[in-house]
Amino acid sequence: MVKTILKIGILLATALLLFTAVGLPAANAQLAATSFGFPQIFHNAEVTAFNRDILSQIENEAVNIDFGAAGLCGLGAFPTISQVSERSSYAESTSFYHSEETDAIGYPYVNVGTACAGGLPFAGLPFGGYGGWC
Repeated sequence: MVKTILKIGILLATALLLFTAVGLPAANAQLAATSFGFPQIFHNAEVTAFNRDILSQIENEAVNIDFGAAGLCGLGAFPTISQVSERSSYAESTSFYHSEETDAIGYPYVNVGTACAGGLPFAGLPFGGYGGWC
């Protein structure tokens, strides 16, 4: 009788173990690629501008006023008034502009997965790290 109880116990333990092994999912993990770096961006720009302006102006005026033989309001002879005005101006402007600019940017790069694969957003960015493109 002890042998029968022992056989039933072993049979129940085996059934329980088999049921547990079949009913529980296997342990698994989904690993995402992790990358680190320190990308650097360098930018050089140079601008040169040369401008030359020339202005030349000449103004010529001539005015003759004649009151006729009776003069002003019949008061007699009044002289004839003549005026000539000449004015000229010349201006020249030359300008030169030169600018050079150099920018250097370096930033840490940490990326775990990508945005398409549900990566971890670092620094509040919507993609996985600085430059975690998919």
